[in-house]
Parts: sequence; C-alpha cells; structure tokens
Amino acid sequence: MQPNLKNEWKWVLGFGFLSFLLIGLMTNFKFKDFEFQFHDTYYVFDSLTAFQYLTASIYIVRVGYMLFDLMTDRYRIFAFVVAFVNPIVILLMTILAFFFVQNIFVSSDSYVNRNLISPLIPALLIISLIVIQIIVEVKALRKVWLFIKG
Repeated sequence: MQPNLKNEWKWVLGFGFLSFLLIGLMTNFKFKDFEFQFHDTYYVFDSLTAFQYLTASIYIVRVGYMLFDLMTDRYRIFAFVVAFVNPIVILLMTILAFFFVQNIFVSSDSYVNRNLISPLIPALLIISLIVIQIIVEVKALRKVWLFIKG
C-alpha cells in the first residue's frame, strides 16, 4: 500500500502553520527566542528550532495515533494492552498538565510583566494530548468489548 504523499504534505503544511501560529503567540510575533519554564528548569530555543521540533512532534503524534488505531484493529492483545496501560499514561499526563497550569498561576503572581501565553501553550498541548489519549482509550475499550462479546 503506497502512502498518498500529497495528502501527507497537506498535513505537514497544516501542522507547520499551527506551529508557526503557536510560536508566534509565545513570542508576541517577534520570533526571537522561544522560552518556557518547566517546574524549576528554564528552556530557551531559537524560533526556527522550536518551529521544527513542534511541527515534528505534532506530526509524530498523528502518526502514532494512526499506528495505535491500526494495531488495535488487527491485534487483539494490543487492544488489551492499550486498554490497560493507557489510563496510567492519562493519569501521568494529567499530573503534568496540572504542573503546567500551576506554573501559570505562580508566574502571574511572581512576575507582573511576564507573558502568560508562554506557559499556557504547553499546558494546552498537553491537554490536547490527553484528549487524544482518551479517544484512543475509548476505541481500545470498544475493541476489547467486541472481542469479549463476540
């Protein structure tokens, strides 16, 4: 089965536009350095590197979702493993999202002139990954239920 490269380029360009918009929001569309703080560590990337990493990460999430969907369709044991392991991953990602959201409130109290969009974007990305994880979990549980029932 040959992949449709025209369709894949549309996805990559769409994810590139989304990355451009997110990095623009985080840097106030000045595209200087991209900065974000995770707990007690402060990361600084130049905008081009951040753009490349973010676009690749979003695309990898899409490919991973498609792979999980295909594997749960074909292999019964994989659906069982996903159904049991995925809630643990969702819990850990929820804790990570909590720390990002907590960082927003600490930053707003400590730094008056700080851009609050900067810590908000990673929190929203983690929350969107949690939503994707929940969708994968629901699909895996449906497959497990069909395997058990049928």
